[in-house]
Amino acid sequence: ILAPLTTVGNLPFRRLCVKLGCEVTVGEMALASTILEGGAGELALLRRHSSEKCFGVQVAGGDIEAMAKLAQFVDEQVDCDFVDINCGCPLEEVHRRGAGSRLMARTKAMEGVVRCMSANLRTKALTLKMRTADCEDKKSPEFGGRYAHKLVPLLEDWGVSAITLHGRTGRQRYTKLADWGYMNECSQRRALK
Repeated sequence: ILAPLTTVGNLPFRRLCVKLGCEVTVGEMALASTILEGGAGELALLRRHSSEKCFGVQVAGGDIEAMAKLAQFVDEQVDCDFVDINCGCPLEEVHRRGAGSRLMARTKAMEGVVRCMSANLRTKALTLKMRTADCEDKKSPEFGGRYAHKLVPLLEDWGVSAITLHGRTGRQRYTKLADWGYMNECSQRRALK
């Protein structure tokens, strides 16, 4: 599986990975609002190459209505096998839109996004990538303030088929070691096994 790699996971790179044996590829993160506005650069991120056997698109957005429209558009117009919601991006530019790891801190919005997208995707699976938390919750000292373990069973109930967990918080970005023990704890919370 090739993870969605912003600025790296472009179509030529994915073709090379497929040639080297990769069976599942995911395009670079695309912003829902820009796709819906018809932004050519963002739409190009949704393009699949004929060599990609199993291809997913990754989208980011924090507005429920926009994500619902996006799901319908992707379901009807985009050649892919699954749609991945990005709840892992740590960048402030994405956070200002209520998206990326910031969506994790807005549970009601996260639920709305997942439920509406799941309902509008009739021919494609819905997956989600998230971090251990957006930032550590000081009110919840269990697991050092991380809360992904609480979201895992909810996400499955809301309509997600698979979850990818990045073993750091959004605040940590890429600077700390991934917490494999906590990731295991999260996997034990799965309803679908």
